[in-house]
Amino acid sequence: MKRIGVLIPETNLVVEDEIYKLYENNVISTNDVIFHILRTPFNTRYSKDYNKFLKEITINQKEIIKNLKIENLDYLSSFCTSAAEMMKDYQSNMCFNSADSLVEAGKFLEINKCLLITPYNEFIGLGIEELLERNDIKIVKKKHINLLHSFDYVAYGYKKLANLIFKEYSNECENIIISCTNLPTMHFINKIEKKLNTKIVSSNSSMFWKIIKDNKIPYNGRKIGELFQKKS
Repeated sequence: MKRIGVLIPETNLVVEDEIYKLYENNVISTNDVIFHILRTPFNTRYSKDYNKFLKEITINQKEIIKNLKIENLDYLSSFCTSAAEMMKDYQSNMCFNSADSLVEAGKFLEINKCLLITPYNEFIGLGIEELLERNDIKIVKKKHINLLHSFDYVAYGYKKLANLIFKEYSNECENIIISCTNLPTMHFINKIEKKLNTKIVSSNSSMFWKIIKDNKIPYNGRKIGELFQKKS
């Protein structure tokens, strides 16, 4: 059995639910992998002072990692896409983040163009835009929703997100990338992929893909969509 540490900001209400859906839909089994949730505290919301938020998240994550009994974990993952670049300076060699997994999954799926959707404001969203562009993923169209509080994420929900995708997507975009681990995506992106005949990568789907791949965890790929299917 693999033991996977999952670092998430304390206000993230989605990642644990996404993990539950992996088990509920028999994509993975508790016989093969157990996730250990490690919540990262912070005092300043990113909507108030983004740089202060980043500093608090990274320093507190550093303390969590330092105090962890690493030998009891097979893998450590950080589910905070917007803060990923700064966190790299604090993370151990065994800790991977959802910004890098977005890029890695995009390359695996040969994504060169996309519609980018984030819950961030324009300033924070720019960091994700630059990350993708640096890795040769052209952003044909972008939509930054500018959600400010945790209850805004909950109120927005997957139905509004799905409707937004159908409204904003065009064939010119070719693919869709959804950034932020606090947006629920795992249970509906497969249906949208089939309906639009496109590829969708989200922060959570790419991170779970990377965890499963890197740790050689048995899975039923068809339950999560094309991202988890082996290339022919």
